[in-house]
Amino acid sequence: METPTHTVFLGEVIDGDVLNQGTPMTYKYYHEVIKGKSPKNAPTHIVDENISESKKWVCSICGYVYDGETPFEELPDSYVCPICGVPKNMFELK
Repeated sequence: METPTHTVFLGEVIDGDVLNQGTPMTYKYYHEVIKGKSPKNAPTHIVDENISESKKWVCSICGYVYDGETPFEELPDSYVCPICGVPKNMFELK
């Protein structure tokens, strides 16, 4: 089904299995834990006054812009880009 902003796929579940135990990736979890944000041009975009617009860390591989609540410098060295998986040292300050 086409809508003005999305393509909606409808389906019928005919079989299923539990692949692993754990917290499922729900829409609520995505926004509260993953900090999913709407793009700036989306009607649901909310401006976060705490994020500085002048200092951004950008993945040099895929262009992902880190905009988390924790300052980028304080992230552990094990941090990886959530889009392409490259390590923290592949981000550039822009």
